[in-house]
Amino acid sequence: AMPDDVIGDFEYRLIDLRGVTIRKGELDRRYGDFILDTSDVINGVYQLQIMKDNTPVAQRKVMIMQ
Repeated sequence: AMPDDVIGDFEYRLIDLRGVTIRKGELDRRYGDFILDTSDVINGVYQLQIMKDNTPVAQRKVMIMQ
């Protein structure tokens, strides 16, 4: 989790195990938690990167199972 005092605009990248970015977009931290719609993403393990000013601020392994 990111500290509560980290606010502003962020970019996210969802990367598959091959290292291919399958989705990216903009996030706004001012409204609290980040919510990503993954309804069209194939089940599997992915790397989620959160970037601010092209610098990674968080990186997590995520599993999508629908």
